[in-house]
Amino acid sequence: MATFPLPSTSLRPKSMKSTVYCLFGALFALTSACKKEPVAFNPEACSAPFVAPVLADAYRYPLRPGTAAWAQLRTGQQMLDTCQLPPAVLATISTPGLVETCLEYPLLPDIFARTVEYHGMQSLLQRFNGLVELQRRPDAAAVLLARYQRMGAGCVPPTGQAAYSFAFGYVEYWLAHEPVVQQLSAAQRRDLVREAVRKYDAKKPRTDDVYGVYGLKTAVFVMARVLHAARYAPFEAALAADPALGVFLAEANIQGRPQLLAPIVEQARKFQ
Repeated sequence: MATFPLPSTSLRPKSMKSTVYCLFGALFALTSACKKEPVAFNPEACSAPFVAPVLADAYRYPLRPGTAAWAQLRTGQQMLDTCQLPPAVLATISTPGLVETCLEYPLLPDIFARTVEYHGMQSLLQRFNGLVELQRRPDAAAVLLARYQRMGAGCVPPTGQAAYSFAFGYVEYWLAHEPVVQQLSAAQRRDLVREAVRKYDAKKPRTDDVYGVYGLKTAVFVMARVLHAARYAPFEAALAADPALGVFLAEANIQGRPQLLAPIVEQARKFQ
């Protein structure tokens, strides 16, 4: 079973490590702050938690956080260089294998070191050659959409819930990336919006104990990006009337206004 990486380092020098840990801890606290009673894991309530596929051509990173060899890396740049994919891998890996490889990228959680985590994701989209290659693949959008459709947000495992929840955010950020949205046909965009709404609806009952507002906003970010790409009139009218919506569209930043999300979801439900 593949495991998604959790924050253990930063692209910045080691002096930033404590900042990464603190930011991640604060973010995870937001997902749990309102928790009253833990929701019992009930395997009968859904088919099963999503298990990431193990693909034969997925890359195995030679160094990972928590190992003695990783501890010898002294700078963020050394960590970044160590985790780059070899050219031969980039040339031969399948797109599904590349997606799983990117989800296992050891520095992926470093996006939470940024005040606006989407800025961190944008940085990785430029600095990690696996994500650079993924953006070049003509089938990237279709593969990501198919992967997203297989992920079950409502069926959460009893352990590893933070990693499980953040994996949705990573995929949703990639699906919302403008070059990926542009790859999708009109029918695929409708499918993606419907799927993002389904994910939102599945996450919402587990907001307090698993997903937090972060988990909701990444699904809504996908909806907003697709509605805007389609020039959906109700969304465009709302965008013209509310500058805060423009900020959200640009960087998935709700600026302390979670109420921004519900109107976008309602527009997405009507999108045809």
